Amino acid sequence: MNRRFAFLILCLSVLSAVVAQPVINSGPPYGPILNSASLMGPELTGSGLGIAPGSIFVILGSGLGSAGAVSLATTFPLSNTLGGTSVNVTVGGTTTNALMLSVYYGEEVLAVLPSATPVGSGTFSVTYGGASASAPIQVVPSSFGIYSANMYGTGQALATDPSYNPNSIIHTFHPGDLVILWGTGLGAVTWDETQLPPPAQLVSLSAPVEVYVGNTPAVVGYHGRSGCCTGLDQIVFTVPAGVEGCYVPVNVQAGTVMSNFTTIAISDTGQTCSDSIMGQDLIGQLAAGQNVSFGWIQASGGYLGDYVSATFNEFTPATANRASYGVSSGYCMTVEWGSQNGEFLNDFTTPSLNAGTALTLTTPTAAHQIPEAGSPGAYGALFTTQPLQGVQFTISGAGGSNVGAFTTSDTLPALATDLQNINSGSFVPRGSDLKVVWDPTRFSQPNGLAVVGGYSSLNAPDGSVTVDVWLQCTAPVAAGQFTIPAIVLSTLPATPLAVKGVPAGYGYLWLGEYDSPTTFTATGLDKGIITSGTYVVNSVFFQ
Repeated sequence: MNRRFAFLILCLSVLSAVVAQPVINSGPPYGPILNSASLMGPELTGSGLGIAPGSIFVILGSGLGSAGAVSLATTFPLSNTLGGTSVNVTVGGTTTNALMLSVYYGEEVLAVLPSATPVGSGTFSVTYGGASASAPIQVVPSSFGIYSANMYGTGQALATDPSYNPNSIIHTFHPGDLVILWGTGLGAVTWDETQLPPPAQLVSLSAPVEVYVGNTPAVVGYHGRSGCCTGLDQIVFTVPAGVEGCYVPVNVQAGTVMSNFTTIAISDTGQTCSDSIMGQDLIGQLAAGQNVSFGWIQASGGYLGDYVSATFNEFTPATANRASYGVSSGYCMTVEWGSQNGEFLNDFTTPSLNAGTALTLTTPTAAHQIPEAGSPGAYGALFTTQPLQGVQFTISGAGGSNVGAFTTSDTLPALATDLQNINSGSFVPRGSDLKVVWDPTRFSQPNGLAVVGGYSSLNAPDGSVTVDVWLQCTAPVAAGQFTIPAIVLSTLPATPLAVKGVPAGYGYLWLGEYDSPTTFTATGLDKGIITSGTYVVNSVFFQ
């Protein structure tokens, strides 16, 4: 099997558990069946999202295979059974058997939905050890997902130049360059999918495709299957003029369905970009072939509470595409599920350096713990009592196996302004561009960056969140305004009204600013920084 395809398979998260009966995740955020690139399913009501015939999908759960084994399809032809696990899909009375690619420890199944599967609503079943579990599936003509370096469908896209060199902050694209974007979900094909795609059949698929780079349409060339692998698609496009940044958003509309947002690194000249929060010193080290270790602490405060997060990472030149931090100035994107981002400049990296079991937030009146958040090197805590307001605070760590002890301090910037043309209770259309306006003179850093953020959710009848989508845009404060493109707003779910007094969803728009980064030192880090932001929130209805 081609190494690129093996890489995409191995990029998915590996879990471990011992189970006896197949159980399929019901979500959110992951379940029951997802595009393997975007990890997005049909839960966004009215979005058209689903699983396209011929695409690679993932099922997460337990008991889906042997709890102690990893099974990989390493040769052609592909089979309908792998490691004793099989998946079948029934839509409109027609049943097809998925082509199995991998089964990880009984908790993750990766497979291809046969192109012969009809479009419509149906069910799928996972069978292992004589037992089965079923869940609903929505099959749609096309629903493209972009693979990303962090395995979650966010941050740096898996995008290469025509020689297959991956894009990153130390291997940038330039306006006019050809780019190959890797993903899955462009739609059905006609050949035998158990075998390698025939070269004669590698023509663009019928689904109309639009690529947006920095929210600007790009010229698209080939869009169809790759020559190496079943289900793996590639889209070739040209980088448009006038876009630049380490984290320029890119997304795809295939047919009527919008993909996940990812980013690519673009510069006018040279091989490095210049606006990463890491700084040019660390980017220069990576470009020179050196490893770097970087820690970023963020503190934010506003109407929804005070939040502190931190990530500690080591990057090599080969993993520089994991050094993905937020969205560059002048652009917008959305991300489903808030644990992969925050209210301000987001961190889409995969933390890797252990700085201890917890960090400590200290204010003049109290000390608070900031525990690990899911994996070593990531920390986060929300404080509804808002202890950061109006005081200088300290973040400290006792140190761990990779990062030594440190102490650093900061104060939230005193933002004293709101969006001037958006009030609480406003109805925000998602089908047209939205210009937002602010007063630059009321920012503490008039020459800094403004952060325009948003949040839209759908709730179950018990009030629990079932869909969770976050918006982020950055722009120069001095501009006094920014236009959020309709292609971005359209990916937010519409805000429903309350049902019998229980909110069926929430919508927010906010304006914020960050202070300038403050550097701190610790054994094991080339650089550590802390940044703090303040935001003013309006409750809105996305329509």
